[in-house]
Amino acid sequence: MNFEHFIAKRISFQSKRSFSKMIVRIAITGIALGIAVMILSLAVIRGFKSTIQEKLRNFAGDIQISKIQLANNPENSFIYQSDSLSTALKNNKGIAHYNEFASKVGVLRMGSQMDPIVLKGLGENYNSSFYQSILTQGRLFQQANEIIISKDLANRYQVALNTSLYIYFADEQLKIRKLKVVGIFDSGIDQLDRMYIISSIDIIKSVNNWQHKEIGGYEIYANQRMPEEQLMNQLNASLSFDAYAQTVTALYPSMFEWLALLDVNGQVIIILMLLVAGINMISALLIIILERSATIGLLKTLGAKNISIQKIFLWNAGYLITYGLLIGNAIALFISFIQIKTHILKLDQTNYYMSYVPIELSFSDIIYLNVGALFACILMVVIPSFLITKITAIKAIRFN
Repeated sequence: MNFEHFIAKRISFQSKRSFSKMIVRIAITGIALGIAVMILSLAVIRGFKSTIQEKLRNFAGDIQISKIQLANNPENSFIYQSDSLSTALKNNKGIAHYNEFASKVGVLRMGSQMDPIVLKGLGENYNSSFYQSILTQGRLFQQANEIIISKDLANRYQVALNTSLYIYFADEQLKIRKLKVVGIFDSGIDQLDRMYIISSIDIIKSVNNWQHKEIGGYEIYANQRMPEEQLMNQLNASLSFDAYAQTVTALYPSMFEWLALLDVNGQVIIILMLLVAGINMISALLIIILERSATIGLLKTLGAKNISIQKIFLWNAGYLITYGLLIGNAIALFISFIQIKTHILKLDQTNYYMSYVPIELSFSDIIYLNVGALFACILMVVIPSFLITKITAIKAIRFN
């Protein structure tokens, strides 16, 4: 251990001065809270984004192929399920899975209560594992007259399993379908739960008088190795003139815009926490330097150079920052672990699309935040360290 390290360690952890100890504790606490808030903020933002995106992509696919809408009644528009298109989708290496779908706006009525809904019909090879995972009661639909509804709708209409509901469709003439509730789901995204009822595509084919191979479109689940924008452009280049592909981002723009705002919020939080931690360290170092002015004067009397004394206090700051980072990381990881296991922090699902605060830790984020915070704080404390050059041995002795 060299001279600067030895003196810095004694100043940091072996000082007997009560005021110095208090300043050290305040500095360490500030650093610890700052890094803990930054780690938790990014973990929550990442958790929100991945949870909502995963649910939306499982619900609607990464990309949807549908008919170009020229009419006033888009849910009646269909594309033809041609063999050439099906073969092209099967052979596309960027596609992991696809299924047929159709949707139609209707009115759900029970007694005097009515609500607009969207009936979504799925083909036989739909993503059943996702719908099974969000099912809270009952089972998935198996016949053309069976539906699954959200927990929100079930509570509003006081609907139990095996109850029949009437859905009204306003086309050229009013059409009514009596459908049996066989399952209740909870996606955790209020915007979907309030509007969608899930069924077989055969119901919508029947209402729209479509033929066997006429469908609303395809839900495409992209292979992770191919970006969805690239796959969408590839599909649009090969589709017929009356069909087009669009990403889930374009289908639900409000949700993805909200998720993009979370990134901005995260950046603001990180900048503010770095400023607070840096100012905290500057203040602490200034007080420690002033309190140690007699020591600085003595070191200068013994022949120590300004740069050597600056290194002592920079090492001192480095020790405090590192110690604070370790404590802050421990706090953040502990809180994250508790939240992941217990979901103790709840949310209003109506406003936040989910019922609890999601946490997704990324070790790369943690490493970048720690390294960034360490360098940012050290750079900020370089400025007050130049105060040492203004302290002379005689002034230090007089000041003391």
